[in-house]
Amino acid sequence: MKLSRVCVLLFTLLSFSLFADAPVPMEKALEQAADVLYTELNGIDGVKTVAIYPFSFEKKINQFGEYLVDEIENNLLAKKNENIRLLNRAHMDTLLEEHEFQLSQLVDEATQVIIGKKLSAQYIITGSYYNLGDSISLNIKIINLKTSEMLFSTTAVMSLDERIAKLLTINLESPEEDPNSSGDNEKSVSEKKEFIIPDYIYIDTFDQFDRDVWKKDSINKDLTLVVENGTLQISGKFRDGRLNSINSITTKSVKHKSFAVEISFRDVKGSADTIRLTVGNDDWMGGSFLQVVANFKKEYYVFPWSLKGTWYTDDEHFVDELFGDEATQFHTLRILYDADSKMAYGYVDDILIDTIPDFSFLPRDKINISVSMAETVKNTKKDILVEFDNFKCSLDLKK
Repeated sequence: MKLSRVCVLLFTLLSFSLFADAPVPMEKALEQAADVLYTELNGIDGVKTVAIYPFSFEKKINQFGEYLVDEIENNLLAKKNENIRLLNRAHMDTLLEEHEFQLSQLVDEATQVIIGKKLSAQYIITGSYYNLGDSISLNIKIINLKTSEMLFSTTAVMSLDERIAKLLTINLESPEEDPNSSGDNEKSVSEKKEFIIPDYIYIDTFDQFDRDVWKKDSINKDLTLVVENGTLQISGKFRDGRLNSINSITTKSVKHKSFAVEISFRDVKGSADTIRLTVGNDDWMGGSFLQVVANFKKEYYVFPWSLKGTWYTDDEHFVDELFGDEATQFHTLRILYDADSKMAYGYVDDILIDTIPDFSFLPRDKINISVSMAETVKNTKKDILVEFDNFKCSLDLKK
């Protein structure tokens, strides 16, 4: 079941998570990461020339980032596949010196591509890692240098042990508060990134439909919006013969910066597979997005993102016995974004389901917030009735 892919509208799933459930020891994480990279590279026809760059932390390269690359490189070399040629690190160092590049510049994607092409590489493996307190999450990418596009992305999560702590100069005797403790999970996770969650400026309890902020999706003209008992009730039918999705309401566009946004929902008739909260640009095919998806029939979450119209996502994160009461109980979707550290956080019901490192909205983009519903059964004619409640946003949507 965990090998299945989430069907998310209008984009292709290009990446998946290795270890969504729990951290594993570093050796196992790096060995399995190398196995996945090997599988992807081996699936490309012909001989592949590959350069591996040191992994970065907060746009910097340090001892641990270089150690991670050495271990993954050793695991790939152990495969002894003549069709995958790994470029010598010493050759890379020489080239950097010849062209007066600093190692620290390899955190920049444009520089990565330039150096890769000068190395006569066809593909580069690069990535970043971030500290989750009791574990380290490693994001790894393969970039096709011919097109300068990301070919593949995956995430590995490893347990924080004494050896990693030494490489990172972390004192394990003074651990930070466990985010799974009885304290505020949202606050403890964010404090580790030095991210202060913005205060909610705009709160909508849906006592009325605020037309200064919200607008109905013009594509779905048959959709009915009714404010009743302090909730926004959205009803109608899924569009017959088309992709069964309803992008129901969206806010006006505002300038992006650090933000917190959340909304609660319940599916009164059990009429949709999926509810989504999206923060992004109006242009679905060319903008940038963050989106939290909850499928409460199949019981999974996912936190996909988009850049320039190309969508990426990890595998779905499965849960047990959380849903099933969506006809009577409200559930919450939340997205936090820290513009300074370029970290995004996705929540469902106060559970941190995933983080996205190194994400930046496109500079030209203004963003809006939308909620939508989807049904995976094609050509369905079922009636829908979904209620939304307690929308909260740290951006000033009334400006």
